[in-house]
Amino acid sequence: MISELNGTDISFSDRGVGPTLLALHGALSSAVMWEPLFDAMPGVRFVAPDLPGHGKSAEALPDMHTQSTNAMIALVKATNAPVDLVGHSLGGTIALRIAIEAPELVRSLTLIEPVFFAAAFGHYRKKYIEHSEPQIAAMELGNWEEAARLFMADWGDGTSWDQIPAAHRRYIADRMPIVSATAPALMDDAHRLLGTGRLERADMPILLVEGTQTMPIITHILNGLAERLPNARRVMIPGAGHMLPASHADGLSYEMSRIMAVA
Repeated sequence: MISELNGTDISFSDRGVGPTLLALHGALSSAVMWEPLFDAMPGVRFVAPDLPGHGKSAEALPDMHTQSTNAMIALVKATNAPVDLVGHSLGGTIALRIAIEAPELVRSLTLIEPVFFAAAFGHYRKKYIEHSEPQIAAMELGNWEEAARLFMADWGDGTSWDQIPAAHRRYIADRMPIVSATAPALMDDAHRLLGTGRLERADMPILLVEGTQTMPIITHILNGLAERLPNARRVMIPGAGHMLPASHADGLSYEMSRIMAVA
């Protein structure tokens, strides 16, 4: 279904019966990525939107992070808030922002490898930026396919770029401008989530999830968040990479069920 939420047409699925779980996917993906987790979590009302610029939702605005946050807050209010909220990668940063700006709407929060690079301590953030210089250069030149290839090498499921079906490669490359546009929010904390007292507003039960086979910067991001979030627990999924919601849904569903039970 498609609904206008805070001025943006958002496509989302709404399935199952039970506590409402709102799931926000990562950049260059869509709500389809949550199918394995939906199958692994019976007894849950599972609401999965396509973020702006993704799937069947409306185009992304220049500040896609604020557009998404406002639309998702409207969606939460329309689904009998408060909800259990889960976000992966870029979706994790939007979920965190919702928990900070409207904590009364969130029963529990699960952040799966949120790419909030600004939260990593300075040395590690600088090291990651240096690693990403070829991708940044490709984006600055508008070479979106090369930027997408480099991006997927770091943040994909391990499938080589040439093995990804052509239509999916085009979908990914066409959305690389969103990665560029969200850099101020993710790299520079443009929306001041790290401001004094801001993270501490998210005082609901929180689960911070990472895989053992993911990018090292993720551990440092979660270190920075765990130091300030007042009610956070960390878990590492053995053998998982960045796309663990799809590859390790059973282990993830077990840990999420535990955090939802105490909310």
